[in-house]
Amino acid sequence: MALKCAVFYLSLQSSRCILLCQRQCCRLQGTIAHFSNVASISNKDFMQTRYCDLKKLIHESHERIHHVDERGVFAINQINLGEVNIYGFDYDYTLAQYSDSMQDFIYTAAAEYLVKIHNFPHGLLHMKYIPNFCIRGLHYDVARSLLMKIDSCNVVQLGTVHKGLQKLDNNEVMALFHGTRHIPKHIIDQSYTGGDSIRQLMDIFSMPEMMLLANVVEYFFVNNIVYDPRILFESVQNAVRYVHVSGHLYKEVESKIDQYLEKNSLRNLMDYLARSKKQLFLITNSSFPFVNHGLTHLIGPDWRDAFHVIIVEARKPRFFHKGIRPFKRVIIDNCKNTQVSWSAVSEFKKGEVYCEGCIDSLMQLSNWNGNQVLYFGDQIYTDLSDPTYSYGWRTGAVIPELEDEIRVINSDLFGKSVIWMQTLERLLTRMQVIFFIRRCFLYLVHCAQNCQYC
Repeated sequence: MALKCAVFYLSLQSSRCILLCQRQCCRLQGTIAHFSNVASISNKDFMQTRYCDLKKLIHESHERIHHVDERGVFAINQINLGEVNIYGFDYDYTLAQYSDSMQDFIYTAAAEYLVKIHNFPHGLLHMKYIPNFCIRGLHYDVARSLLMKIDSCNVVQLGTVHKGLQKLDNNEVMALFHGTRHIPKHIIDQSYTGGDSIRQLMDIFSMPEMMLLANVVEYFFVNNIVYDPRILFESVQNAVRYVHVSGHLYKEVESKIDQYLEKNSLRNLMDYLARSKKQLFLITNSSFPFVNHGLTHLIGPDWRDAFHVIIVEARKPRFFHKGIRPFKRVIIDNCKNTQVSWSAVSEFKKGEVYCEGCIDSLMQLSNWNGNQVLYFGDQIYTDLSDPTYSYGWRTGAVIPELEDEIRVINSDLFGKSVIWMQTLERLLTRMQVIFFIRRCFLYLVHCAQNCQYC
């Protein structure tokens, strides 16, 4: 009896399995029919039609919704300005926003120095400064005489490598770097502070130097002049440095100050901060006569009264590095001649001018709390990174190039291009889904054809 029950149970289970399989086959056939319909309508013609319709819709119906202020202030971290009582500034290209003609002057003066002092070919004087040829932050490979862009992963960006004025093709770049475009981290780290093999040119004053390097390399290449890349690089650097330290730049700005700086453009800002009872300080590498002439034009003859601490010839970035270096008081004779007092500085006096020093001495003498300080500069490595890490200063970067970038972002062409790129990504995703469905369809057909119960 037990045996008969077992046989009956197995028979019943087999019948159920067969019935279940038949039902699944019916569902499978329905699914196949559905996939077949999807596959038939989602073909190449359908995708082409969707592509054309969407492209037309975007280019005809796109409206700009969000507008970014070209002169706006952008925060990458939370900051409560109510806690900030002390505002600090760099001078060159922070308070003093020079006109573009400044770059042309520095380039021309440095080129003349190369020809007259270093006996470079006279034909270099006919090669002019090209305003839009280079940007801040580019790297210069000293040994290969290459100007290039290196990204945040230390990889040389294809399409940015120039030798002289000529852009190198990708194959040539790969050959020059032996098949790898990655630059070791220790070399990149050294490039910020003066490495032997690669230098990064970070501030706006570096742009004439980059242009002069490119033009000299171009001239030597075109005229088949053999040169030592390192001697060329150091000669150009010396020429640009000479324009700054010789007083040549100071004399040019002094004689044509209206051409380079806008008169009284900072007066309203200084008055506003004074009414808000904020303390102000200035830290610059420039000399006092140069700063005095510029700020007299930008603020007024009483500009020193606006600052609680004035520091010139600070020798940044060394100023922000750890280590004690004393301040020296600058003795001013009718704002023309300057001498240095050798007596120790034990306190800061408003309106007085000091030179050299370091951030440790500054914080000790001022008794400032780091999180109350907001310091503005134009050079990330020289002005902004060290005081943040050392004393917790809040920092702001003055980046005039952002105006051009934001202007592009606000353009209709950019808006349409972004939406079109996102649309293409969705179309590609749909195409991949359809390809997957077709694979599933073929697999289900195979299963149905080989099912013994169908």
